Amino acid sequence: MAAMFENMGGIWDLFSKPENQLLAAGALKSIGAVVEGSGAASYYRYQSRQAASDAEAERQMGAVRANLIRKAGRQVSNEATAQQGASGSSVYSGSAMAVQSRINEGVAHDALTELYAGAARGRVLDANAANYKTQAGRAFASGASAGASSLLGAAGKAAEVKESSDKWLRRREAETTRALSIFEPQTSYADF
Repeated sequence: MAAMFENMGGIWDLFSKPENQLLAAGALKSIGAVVEGSGAASYYRYQSRQAASDAEAERQMGAVRANLIRKAGRQVSNEATAQQGASGSSVYSGSAMAVQSRINEGVAHDALTELYAGAARGRVLDANAANYKTQAGRAFASGASAGASSLLGAAGKAAEVKESSDKWLRRREAETTRALSIFEPQTSYADF
């Protein structure tokens, strides 16, 4: 196992510095934020497509229900015409025509009500789809923003750490130089 890490000396040296460790941690946090935002955006895009699909299905179901009502209305109208004819009444005049007219008006009203209801439910779901689409954009932007913020914060902190480390190294070097200067001979051995 040690042999595996021997060839990676340059990488380990790179990450031995605190400022590089901070940058790496910031980069990982940044990537995590972007991935999280992207995942949330994908979820909202899926919900948007589903709501749009449901909206179309509701409009189509409204049309199907309207057609069923029209079909049932024709059946009721035909049965009424048959009963009127069987009773000996004229089916194309007077009260028979009024009954047919009322049946047809009721059927048309009910069919239009179902079409309208399906369209209204579809509009609500279309609004939901638009809302999900907006949320998808916001989630992605939020993730990207958090990622950039993490990276910039890590870069700033890394710069602080590097500056502090450099100051410490300069101070340490000055102290060491001063300490060594005490032990330097003041005269040379040639003077003896």
